Amino acid sequence: PTALGQIHIAFRLADTVRDIMFTALWRLFLPILAEHQHHRDALAAQVDRLLGLSSWVTLPVCGGLAVTLVPLTGWILGTGWQDAGAAAVPLACLTGLLALMFPSGAALIAMGQARFILIANLTALAVTVWLVLVIRPATPWSAVMVWCAAQLLVCPYSLWVNGRALGLGSFRPMRMGLPAFIAVTAGVGAAITVRAGGALETTILRILILSVIIGLGAAWYVRRGHVRWGHGGSVRRTVASGHAAVKSCHECPGSDNEQP
Repeated sequence: PTALGQIHIAFRLADTVRDIMFTALWRLFLPILAEHQHHRDALAAQVDRLLGLSSWVTLPVCGGLAVTLVPLTGWILGTGWQDAGAAAVPLACLTGLLALMFPSGAALIAMGQARFILIANLTALAVTVWLVLVIRPATPWSAVMVWCAAQLLVCPYSLWVNGRALGLGSFRPMRMGLPAFIAVTAGVGAAITVRAGGALETTILRILILSVIIGLGAAWYVRRGHVRWGHGGSVRRTVASGHAAVKSCHECPGSDNEQP
């Protein structure tokens, strides 16, 4: 296979799944967040609630891609295409990071501040074009590294803008996704070391190991029913308490409704 074909396959392996997930989340999240666009505390509560739920779907999918892309690509397309599968693994990891940032980014759109996302996208595009002209990637791995570098370069700006819009710190809007992130990371770390007799057997075994570890993490999360974060002291909030936070915010005459 040619290098161009491998590069195309590497991106399509990750982009197809990402586009499906993010399109569905966009249609689900935006109406919910738009209802509270003028109440920043209520909007932050909804971001927590939505990320706490969606992270247990999006991150396991990204973890599943990371541990199965190489053996599956070799099994379906042949060993000559395994480089494309290996190059798609960083894209799956980047998709996981974007999934953690997605609810707060959608909240930014709901607040009518889409210009900040446009700035981030244009910056990433400009950096990508510049890196392509300078590095001239000729392999799937180098092409993926160029793309990931451009995306990671604008991540600090996006985190800052999203957090500022919600009246929070840069990393605070992603904190509800931390339990799922830990569970998926542990599952990927355990599954990636497994080697079986063939590509299909390896894929099945890795999926089983990943599923068990994530399932145990999800069970713990549901049983515990809450997370803690430091924001003016230790706070306990259940996943389902978003609605209560919204109600109290609307009833409180001194709630902060100003946008940054």
